[in-house]
Amino acid sequence: ETESITCLLADDHPAVLDSISRVLQSQGFDVVALARDGEAWTSEQLAELTAQWERDARDVTFVIGDAGGLPKEILRRAERIWSLGPLTLPHELARVVVYEQLYRAHTIRRGEPYHRRS
Repeated sequence: ETESITCLLADDHPAVLDSISRVLQSQGFDVVALARDGEAWTSEQLAELTAQWERDARDVTFVIGDAGGLPKEILRRAERIWSLGPLTLPHELARVVVYEQLYRAHTIRRGEPYHRRS
């Protein structure tokens, strides 16, 4: 089972970026950076990824940038770069969207009716 899923919000404050950089230097977990130029995933694709992370017993950290995006060092550290689409979202709202999509992915995997395939 996946140990943990964490969502970090990066902003311009140097202390926040330093803290995130220290966390990302440690090994043993996958980093998913959210960026406009990332891959667009369907909910079903995210469900497949969560299943893989669970099989691999990997901790996963999602990192969301501010209006200026994420620093290049965070993007380089990321195993995957995910785009929620071309919209500009406040990073607090992006975090809610990430959590909702993770919930949806788990309901897909359990066959629950929350997700309605079109």
